[in-house]
Amino acid sequence: MDPSDIDQQLEALLNEEEPYIDDAGFTRSMLDNLPPPTRRPAWFKPAALISSTVLSSILVVVFLPDSNFLTTRINEIFSLGALWTGTIFSAVMVGVSALSLLIANSKL
Repeated sequence: MDPSDIDQQLEALLNEEEPYIDDAGFTRSMLDNLPPPTRRPAWFKPAALISSTVLSSILVVVFLPDSNFLTTRINEIFSLGALWTGTIFSAVMVGVSALSLLIANSKL
């Protein structure tokens, strides 16, 4: 069977209209009695994404198979001096935050 035939059959099934079954207003009354949806604050999604990013980064560092490699790289970064180390870590955190906010605001 040709894939386009299957697509046409599926399209026909999806476009078929089912007859309405009158329920004497039961569905509407049930929907009217539902509690209103709860809304989370606007900061919740970006905060959750940033927190999960930081937590996953920590887990990667903790469970990294070659801890000697990581220790060497961290020592190299700290040997640059406090100003450069702070700049590097700040840039990384700003990048992670920007990426998290970008993901949070996307319509995925």
